[in-house]
Amino acid sequence: MLRADISKKLKNFDLDLRFEAEGGCLGILGPSGCGKSMTLKAVAGLVRPDRGQIRRDDRVLFDSGRGIDLPPQKRKVGYLFQHYALFPNMTVAQNIEAGLLRSRQDRSARRERVEKLIRRFRLEGLENQYPTHISGGQQQRTALARIFASDAKCILLDEPFSAMGSYLREEMQMELARMIREFEGCMVLVSHDRDEIYRLCGRTMIMEKGRDVICDQTQVLFDQPRKLAAARLTGCKNISRVQKAGDFQVYADDWNVMLRTGTKVSDTVTHVGIRAHDILPAARGEDVPNRIRVLPAEKVSSPFEWTLIFQNRDHPGAGIWMKSDRSQHQIPDEVTVDPSKILLLEE
Repeated sequence: MLRADISKKLKNFDLDLRFEAEGGCLGILGPSGCGKSMTLKAVAGLVRPDRGQIRRDDRVLFDSGRGIDLPPQKRKVGYLFQHYALFPNMTVAQNIEAGLLRSRQDRSARRERVEKLIRRFRLEGLENQYPTHISGGQQQRTALARIFASDAKCILLDEPFSAMGSYLREEMQMELARMIREFEGCMVLVSHDRDEIYRLCGRTMIMEKGRDVICDQTQVLFDQPRKLAAARLTGCKNISRVQKAGDFQVYADDWNVMLRTGTKVSDTVTHVGIRAHDILPAARGEDVPNRIRVLPAEKVSSPFEWTLIFQNRDHPGAGIWMKSDRSQHQIPDEVTVDPSKILLLEE
């Protein structure tokens, strides 16, 4: 288990967060510049926090109060940098083997382990190439293989698929998902790609301006983000300020529409969110809740779905996003939203 409770004064904001990762993979989701990479560097020992404590299992890696600050090489923490940090004077095979040099394996055992990792990370034929002669995606796979070759008890992944094309990215995500299941320690994956986080991480922490906004099981967090920042970062396109109009009713100021909710509205709710796929066509005369008459503004098609941006026809306001698969060809006259799909959010 990895536990961190740290703070550090930065140029644009203060890093001030606490989290824990136990088995599996913890995802840290946040916009660029919110302190995600700085958090990993603090855990790895590359940045010293101003205050706090970092523990891995029963071992203290950092404790400002006790004056403990273990150097990176003694933390048994593997860190995949955004720019890979491969040794330029070593081949692909030598870079991977470098992760094994602290082990007690003999030369033949190390060679066998390197060959296995080369196959696992699709690096066959590149064993004798130097980092400057291979692509960014190949460099990244080499760096990942080197980390998995080490005896790290905790692995930190800083946007590990950013340099890969979409097909290879999905293939490597599937491979990493298998490694996460097999790895006996814990992993922390930093990303601003919500799909990547959803596929790979059992738990997710939302970060904003250096602080942990919320942390929960990934699926729970996507289904009910509860916080405004979490809703935005998990891809909710429709967010409006609200006024409470009853225990199960709010008025959405930005859309000029009254909405019935499936969850009781607390006094701390400041916004509502509706995911674009949860807005459905409503047939005329059908008794459905949260009916909105559609004033189309823009329609955009993609290979497998289309997106409609519309306003409330009765009282036009901010645009509302609706997504539908290609089987639904016509723009509806009216739409509906199930009250259980209305996300109640706090700032």
